[in-house]
Amino acid sequence: MSILRMNMGQKASAKDITRSDPLNDGSASTGVRRRVLGTVTENQFLDLDGMWMDEEVPEEVEVKTMSPLQRRFNMFVGGIIILNVFVIAVETDYGYDSPKGSKDLKAFWVCVDSIFILAFVFEICVRIHWERRAWVRSAWNWFDTLIVLLAIVDIWILSFVSDSSRNLQVMSVFRIVRLIRLIRLVKLVRLLQGLYVILLAMWHAMQTMSFLLAIMAFGLLIYSIFAVNLIGRNPALSEIRIQGTDTVYDRFGTLFRAMYSLFELMTLEGWESVARPIVEEEPWLFVFIVSYIMIFTFGMLNMIV
Repeated sequence: MSILRMNMGQKASAKDITRSDPLNDGSASTGVRRRVLGTVTENQFLDLDGMWMDEEVPEEVEVKTMSPLQRRFNMFVGGIIILNVFVIAVETDYGYDSPKGSKDLKAFWVCVDSIFILAFVFEICVRIHWERRAWVRSAWNWFDTLIVLLAIVDIWILSFVSDSSRNLQVMSVFRIVRLIRLIRLVKLVRLLQGLYVILLAMWHAMQTMSFLLAIMAFGLLIYSIFAVNLIGRNPALSEIRIQGTDTVYDRFGTLFRAMYSLFELMTLEGWESVARPIVEEEPWLFVFIVSYIMIFTFGMLNMIV
């Protein structure tokens, strides 16, 4: 009976038992790791040690949630950024400094750009109000501020300097600063979560695909060396004209020319006009050309596409 009471007492308190993890070396971490007694069998005469599970217990859990107002505000700012890009696109062809534009429309375009600048300044002020001291610790916020400052320099300073001075260096700086405004599109990654997920997946795919691209580049180099010696500098093919004008030396005479020609061949761009004259003169080169197309075009290139 004493054994039965002891086992029943252990069963009753099994859910409240926690033991320190003997593997924990006491080093500083963001949480405290402990071992928690898991599910215990209902049979009181069986082993009551149960299943020990590692559980991470954070010291401080800070859950950052975005309110509906902030979510709508981000969508609104994203719409303004996209609209600003379309305005810059129209301004490129019909702005006051474009060949099709008119100097009389300068005040109109300056006002339009100024409205966007004020909108982005308002966005920065709103984020400062929401984030308080955390605002200065965000690299995205400093990126936004830099883009807005460059837009102010572009619209409110350089646009008037370009009228009084036709210095080519000033005009070059003016155009470069104007193009930098397009970098604001990067902000969409921060504002739109779905776009961030897509770009993150693309980045991981590019990391995997980089190994395949390296293999293709190395294989293209090897085939180019063979092409220079077998085709470009082959005396039996010196009289051949590819597409009516080019000789085999023009297409495969040097390593760079051979790599570029084989790259075109990999995309199957006019490959029959290149391969047919060569194969008709030297039929054994059929193996070289077909093996290249099979490996690179139908093999590796299809793995990427």
